[in-house]
Amino acid sequence: MCAQTGKPYACQPSQITGLAGTDFYPVLTPRDLYKIMFLDVPAYTSNTVQRKSQLRYRRSWLNQLPVLLCCLSATGYFVHHAIHGRHGFEARARLIERSSVLEFEIKSLEAVRSHLARDVALLAPEHPAPDLVEEIARDVLGFSYPNDFVFQP
Repeated sequence: MCAQTGKPYACQPSQITGLAGTDFYPVLTPRDLYKIMFLDVPAYTSNTVQRKSQLRYRRSWLNQLPVLLCCLSATGYFVHHAIHGRHGFEARARLIERSSVLEFEIKSLEAVRSHLARDVALLAPEHPAPDLVEEIARDVLGFSYPNDFVFQP
C-alpha cells in the first residue's frame, strides 16, 4: 500500500510502507502476478525489484501434480494397512472377539479346577470323606453294597 496515494500498486518501491519493497519482499504488479502464475515466467522481470541473491521461479500446478499424486498414494497405502493390515483395526476387532471367547473358556476351566481341587482336598490321606470315597467306588470302580439293586441298561 502506498503511503502517499493510498493505492495498492501505484507506488515506487521507495514509497512502500512496511516490509514490502525491500529485497526480501519485492513489489509485484497484477501483471507480474499473472505472468508468474500462468505463463511460468521468472518471478522478477526487468521492471520489478530484483533480489540480489537469486531469481526464484514459480512452479506451475502441472509440475506439482506428480508430487501430489505420490503423496496421496502413500497416504492411501498407509490408511489401507491401518485398517486391513496385520496389526490394523480389523485385526484388533478379531483379537478382542477372540479374547472374549477365551475369557469364557478360562472361567469354565477355573470352575472345573476348583471342583477338582475340592475333590483332592477331600481325599487327603489323614481322614478322607466317606461320602466321596463311596461315590468314587461306585462310579469308577463299579463297587456296590451287597444289598443294593443294580439295574443294567
